[in-house]
Amino acid sequence: MTGDILQAFTPAWLRRHTEGDEACTLTDVTSAYTILSLQGPKSREVLVGMTGEDLSTAALPFRAAGCWTSAPSRCGLSG
Repeated sequence: MTGDILQAFTPAWLRRHTEGDEACTLTDVTSAYTILSLQGPKSREVLVGMTGEDLSTAALPFRAAGCWTSAPSRCGLSG
C-alpha cells in the first residue's frame, strides 16, 4: 500500500529494481484502504497519546514509516 502520490511511482521503481533472475508480483490495493496523514508540529505528540509508542526522531526518523497494533487502526508516520 502506498500513498496516492506514489501509486504510479512505486510499481515503476519495483520494475526497475527487479533483477532478471528475480520475481516481483505487485497487486495494487490502494483503493481498498484509506491513509490518514497526521501532520504538524504536534503530530508525534498526538500519535504518542494514541499509541503509547516511542515515536522520537531516533526511533522513527524522517521519511520512515511504522505500524502499530496499539493504535485504533494500523498507522504510519512520515516526516
